[in-house]
Amino acid sequence: ATVARLEGVLDRWGPDVDVFVSFDLDAVVGTVAPGVSCPGVLGLSAPEALALCMAAGRHPRVRLFDLSEYNPDVEDYRTGKLVATMFYYFLLGLRQRQLASEPGNGKEEGVKS
Repeated sequence: ATVARLEGVLDRWGPDVDVFVSFDLDAVVGTVAPGVSCPGVLGLSAPEALALCMAAGRHPRVRLFDLSEYNPDVEDYRTGKLVATMFYYFLLGLRQRQLASEPGNGKEEGVKS
């Protein structure tokens, strides 16, 4: 449901609009990401956060992506590992997008499969 909401928001803009997705790490539950400026008791799970990052990478309108509010001074390793994994998932989604648009896969611009 969370990914569908993101995709719905991204789809609202026309095809010529470039989108910058900024992911505030405070949105992830504090037990998973304690190394943020304002850890919360409620929030996204790690799998939900990773799914959002992959969806952002896959979406054709997304041109920029960042993660904000990471504070490595607060906590040693958990949040840093999550941040690295979130960027990795964004890049996986981006690669899926690139592969889908390569000639010969039946998904070129203007070609319906």
